Amino acid sequence: MSDLHSNSQLQPAVRGDNSSVNRVLFARVRQLIDQGQVNAASLLLPTLEKRGENPGTIVALSAAIEFVKGRHARAKEIVSDGLAAFPENSIILCFSAEISLEEKNWVEAAKAASEAVVADPRNSTAKSILGRALLELGHIDDAATCLREVLDEMPSNFLALAGLCRSAPAEAEDTLRNILQDSDEEHSDRPQDDLRLRHLLISVLIERGAYTEATDQIRRLVAEGRANLDTSLLAVQAAVGTGNWDEATLLFSDNTRNLPRHA
Repeated sequence: MSDLHSNSQLQPAVRGDNSSVNRVLFARVRQLIDQGQVNAASLLLPTLEKRGENPGTIVALSAAIEFVKGRHARAKEIVSDGLAAFPENSIILCFSAEISLEEKNWVEAAKAASEAVVADPRNSTAKSILGRALLELGHIDDAATCLREVLDEMPSNFLALAGLCRSAPAEAEDTLRNILQDSDEEHSDRPQDDLRLRHLLISVLIERGAYTEATDQIRRLVAEGRANLDTSLLAVQAAVGTGNWDEATLLFSDNTRNLPRHA
């Protein structure tokens, strides 16, 4: 689940000398979940629990493991039991909101996320979920306010930026340009993150009809050898405005050549 894996609040609750060990264990559990190695992740949870980890973190990680396994009902049961025991735990509330967001239950997502923010006003992930849920509910201005608060704390948060692209596209465009300029100047060591952000910028440009600039951005990615299938799809969208169908088709063919073919 996207927010769990980028959740700045889902961190080990440090207690004295336990802090560094807990951080290592927590990072390893998250890595294993990301890699789909949920059985191995499950084996480390009792150790985290014995070391006095925040119960909300344990509940959320346990639910995440079940969710990755495809046992969504079990994941929701774990969250429900966790909230019964710790009703104001921001981490559990946030994960509950994340599940509702995944299920496109915007009202429940907004409700749980707002409760998480009340429980912990520093919970940027909850604000991000709240902003995206409000966006889906049509509360554009409120959504933009939430997403701005997230970006004040985490300027490169992809999900918040994607939401801002929908709620305040001109503002999102300026923000993306600044981030990417800094990334270019600092020679970012996270090329995949940079690529996702550049794709967001291209999407905003296409949305406002700046097809020529969008095409220039796509050509830059091609020249740098960084274009992928997502870039190709954006090139097709840009071609609607530029008429550059030959270039878009060639890029699309290059990036789909090795995909499996069905009989």
